Amino acid sequence: MNISEERFDELISLYLDNRASVKQLCELADCIATDAERARKFEASKCVHIATCKYFGKEPNLHNLDKFSKNNRRKEVLKKKTQVIVGWTKVAALMALTFGLLSISTHKSSSASSGMSPNIIEQAQSSYNFEIASDDFFNGSDFSIMKISPKKPTMPISK
Repeated sequence: MNISEERFDELISLYLDNRASVKQLCELADCIATDAERARKFEASKCVHIATCKYFGKEPNLHNLDKFSKNNRRKEVLKKKTQVIVGWTKVAALMALTFGLLSISTHKSSSASSGMSPNIIEQAQSSYNFEIASDDFFNGSDFSIMKISPKKPTMPISK
């Protein structure tokens, strides 16, 4: 990251005084991640600050800059997207289950007068496969897939 030396010194000062905003902490984290010389200067300033605090009997209270780095911010965004996908997948599964149960109960009530078996619900539930899969999210797809298919009938074994 290309910032002036004055700006870098200001960011260190804000960091050590616990007055830096999240944006400023991200800027500082990115700067020390890309410039080894500035990273050494930052660590030296931090060591002096910690030693000074301990000398005066105070406990230094500094943020962990690792959570403000670009890689960690990307991980947080990815984690939030994954949580959203999982949430919508649950909604889709619940809607499919509700639709299936409603269609089964409607079918049962309309066929009750024709003398169909009372086990129609169990038969219908055992006749469909439900597969919930998230498409390859890490390659940029932001959607989920739900597959509903009839189960393949099993052939009875005759003796």
